[in-house]
Amino acid sequence: PIYGLAPGVTTAVGTDANDFVGLHGLAGGSGTQAPGYNLTGTYTAPKPQLINASWIGTTGVEAGDIALLRRADGLVSEQKMTLVVGVNNGATTPLNNPLLSQSYNSIAVGLSSQLSNFGLSNIDGNGRSVIDVVAPAGATSLATPLVASAATLLIDKAKGTPALNDAIDPSVIRSLLQTTASKLSGWSHSPSQPLDISQGAGELRINRAYDLLLGGEVDPGV
Repeated sequence: PIYGLAPGVTTAVGTDANDFVGLHGLAGGSGTQAPGYNLTGTYTAPKPQLINASWIGTTGVEAGDIALLRRADGLVSEQKMTLVVGVNNGATTPLNNPLLSQSYNSIAVGLSSQLSNFGLSNIDGNGRSVIDVVAPAGATSLATPLVASAATLLIDKAKGTPALNDAIDPSVIRSLLQTTASKLSGWSHSPSQPLDISQGAGELRINRAYDLLLGGEVDPGV
């Protein structure tokens, strides 16, 4: 039986973080080779449209971390893969594991309890809220796949509905999830900081995101 938020999805491929950072995804350390999928030819499943990365890390060298973060952003923008990543656990934990939560194009997930790592980016552009959205779980490795499965449901519906095909784009999926997130107690922002520092856009609300998706496209100003 198929379980989860998106039961219509019947194929999933698993790999470890090192393989993903290497030639199964980001092609880190391979010179000018662009990030992609299945670069080794050893994986035969179709190219995924969403990747869940429930891990944190660092190369230990700032330049190495920046290179991988930019490759992750390239994977999203060039390969059109939605990338959902976790932040570290612990509200007082220093932001010393930037992979992959400090990438620009990913969806970085924290905890609704606000007991996960939070703060402003300190690599490759300082001052950005690290967390994009939060979810109710006891650890970020569990909250991240909650958001990833919600995104998968949206992608699956958009793929199966011709009028909604444009919503498959990772930037639209991210917008749907953030626009419909529920602001928890204490949420605040400012003109220079549009997301709450520990909640991001707020807590995941897949029912609202799904309804917004079904609303379809409208002309600007309507």
